[in-house]
Amino acid sequence: MPQPDEAQRRSVLDKVLQTVDEKFMGPDTDTARLRQAHEEAILLSETPEQFEAEMNACSVPSARATRGSSTRAGPGRPDESPSRRRS
Repeated sequence: MPQPDEAQRRSVLDKVLQTVDEKFMGPDTDTARLRQAHEEAILLSETPEQFEAEMNACSVPSARATRGSSTRAGPGRPDESPSRRRS
């Protein structure tokens, strides 16, 4: 995959944050904070892999937070705390 240019990266970021607003908005989601925290790293990414990693860092935690990740936790899932695991 070729590296998207800055305008394309900004467009993807805008679309992701718009989707977060529309589908996952809740008390734990602040898309302005997400943009502030991740926009520079996303726009300055130099490889497709770095761009993908930065986008994942921006979007995955926000979606998880608003869907109630504690109710989705289960064995082997990364959002499961060790104290919640059953033996």
